[in-house]
Amino acid sequence: MIDQFIKQLGSGLEQTADILGKLPKEEIQAQLHQVAKNTLTKMDLVTRDEFELQAAMLVKYRERLGLLEARIEELEQAAAEPVAKKAPAKKAPAKKAAPKDDTSKTASDEK
Repeated sequence: MIDQFIKQLGSGLEQTADILGKLPKEEIQAQLHQVAKNTLTKMDLVTRDEFELQAAMLVKYRERLGLLEARIEELEQAAAEPVAKKAPAKKAPAKKAAPKDDTSKTASDEK
């Protein structure tokens, strides 16, 4: 990668060699900076900030992947258990209240 950078930088310098000899020091530095910047841009590199952001995201996603894999394992084990173990015990039916009996009326109440 460094060799590629040097080759591209050298070709950029060859193109600007005639111009550089006629310019002041500050202008030469600016031209060299521009050539180096263009060379690095062509190499499709990422900045340190972009790299660190991607590295942090990778750590986060690896942690999440581990949690999801554990959850899948847990669900697969639960699905493999017999259905009888999973079904809750049936409750005894509740006793129904006896219907109200209207026979408690006396004969005198009907008259």
